[in-house]
Amino acid sequence: MKRFFFLIFLLFIFTKFYSQNVENQQYEIFSWDPVEKAKSYSVEIEKYDSNANVWNEYKTLTTKECKLEVLFESGVYRVSVAPCNILGKKGTPSEWISFRILEETVPYLF
Repeated sequence: MKRFFFLIFLLFIFTKFYSQNVENQQYEIFSWDPVEKAKSYSVEIEKYDSNANVWNEYKTLTTKECKLEVLFESGVYRVSVAPCNILGKKGTPSEWISFRILEETVPYLF
């Protein structure tokens, strides 16, 4: 019986820890038109640091599809997509597109 309660306690602690790490995060889906002869795409995402007034690398991902789902915390980001040829060499990247991820727990008005 003590073992059962111990396992329930561990499950509760793990669930609480996990929910704190996922809180204030959300998925965003990016999609783009295919590029002729592109075998994959390199997606670069940068996050804005307002304290230092600079853009820092957040994630660089590679995909063979023309869409990508990424998990973000709240903040200001920008994304650029570059096609890659059969050898993996990057082509000309797109212009940077900026966007903001808001905290869902805080009410806001537009």
